[in-house]
Amino acid sequence: MQKEFTCAMEKGEVWWGGAVMDGVDMPLNEQSDYTLDCIVNETYNQVNGLFTSSLGRYIYVDGEFVLTVKKGVMRFSALTGEVDFQSGYENLRGAFRAGYQKHCV
Repeated sequence: MQKEFTCAMEKGEVWWGGAVMDGVDMPLNEQSDYTLDCIVNETYNQVNGLFTSSLGRYIYVDGEFVLTVKKGVMRFSALTGEVDFQSGYENLRGAFRAGYQKHCV
């Protein structure tokens, strides 16, 4: 069963995460038009489901997903696994550390 999760970016907020080779597209912002398909990865690209925000929020997708970013809205369509959204951290570093400790260690 596919799970949908949508996150609207806050004013001035930017996000990092996803695929290593897409680093040139980072950070994602209100003007970004970006798609990341983590269901079928036919490249040598390394992918991680942890996305962190400059305003102390994170989203972690555990499993296969497609991310679409358009007009300041991040839409995750998770084919497998769960989506974990957390906020309230002081900054990007706090959000990254919390997400990494919970999901990547």
